[in-house]
Amino acid sequence: MYGHCTGHNVPHDLGHFPQYSAQKNLSKMKTGLLLTPEPRPIELKDSPLGKVPNEIIENIASHLPKIESATFRLSCTQILGILGDKHLKAIGPYSYPASLWHYDDLLSLLENDSPDLVMCWECRKLHSIGKAQPRLGLLNTKRWFWSLDPGRQHYWQKSVLPCWSTSSDVVVHENFNPALAQMAMKLYRQGKSYQQLLRCLDYRTEIQSLDTRSGVSLNLAGAKIVGDSLLFRKQTILLCPITEIRITAFDTPWQPCHCDKMKDQDYTFADTFMPTNYILQFKFWSQNNGTPCNEMQRRNCCMSCKMETQIDFQELGAGTTAIFLTAWQELSKGKANLAVIGSVQMT
Repeated sequence: MYGHCTGHNVPHDLGHFPQYSAQKNLSKMKTGLLLTPEPRPIELKDSPLGKVPNEIIENIASHLPKIESATFRLSCTQILGILGDKHLKAIGPYSYPASLWHYDDLLSLLENDSPDLVMCWECRKLHSIGKAQPRLGLLNTKRWFWSLDPGRQHYWQKSVLPCWSTSSDVVVHENFNPALAQMAMKLYRQGKSYQQLLRCLDYRTEIQSLDTRSGVSLNLAGAKIVGDSLLFRKQTILLCPITEIRITAFDTPWQPCHCDKMKDQDYTFADTFMPTNYILQFKFWSQNNGTPCNEMQRRNCCMSCKMETQIDFQELGAGTTAIFLTAWQELSKGKANLAVIGSVQMT
């Protein structure tokens, strides 16, 4: 590299020159770099225990619990060659339920021991962060992807993402991927760059034309790490005439919470009329199937999933108003099963 820049035949590696190597080590000692431990390799081929007789290694494995013994066998290639795969098949993902818990514990231990792996609780597999990151750029560069029909979108994302399982407990948006969320949180805990993974968790739809009375709408969803937890915020923005707003349930589906306890809540704003004076006073009325009008709350919170919702209005002039339907949800740290841990204080 240096030879091409300077025109001289300078070697690529100067470490084999004693004088240069000594100066390099002295510089490292001054800066304290030699005191910094080297990062642990992702995959170990040899172990310091390889110098120990095989009988002693087998004796150590026999006194370990089942999960720790399996982890010890998978610690490196050399140990696995000595001990073999005994007891590993008995705790596989397709074994009887009692062993399935052992399998989850095994994957959790392997995840903690490897800086590159995350345990996916949806498909019960270990996903590699290093293998997933190079493919994620395709989600941002292939803008034609969003013009495909849902079937082809599903096929394309399944070939790019590490896991296509949709979490049954955490439904942030239709393209939310729990495995990517776990990867982002693990890189965050390691102090590494995680912005690419967070961008893949965002969601945006094109502006949709509604009926002439309701204007247009825009759906957004974004991820952000706050403290040690993953925070999701999704929002639907509606631009409507200010005189009289009518939003149909078919055109603007707004159901941020999918819990059974919240099915009776009116999140669709079906057949909702909001004149100007009610907008300015933040009064909301709903009319469903000819039933009497009931006042709706500006803020609401699901006691099951702790998702908080809020409605806001803003006058834009020229007889137009913007309606902001916003939902917040705070997820776990991503170390284990991705789950909701609580609500978020809204400001």
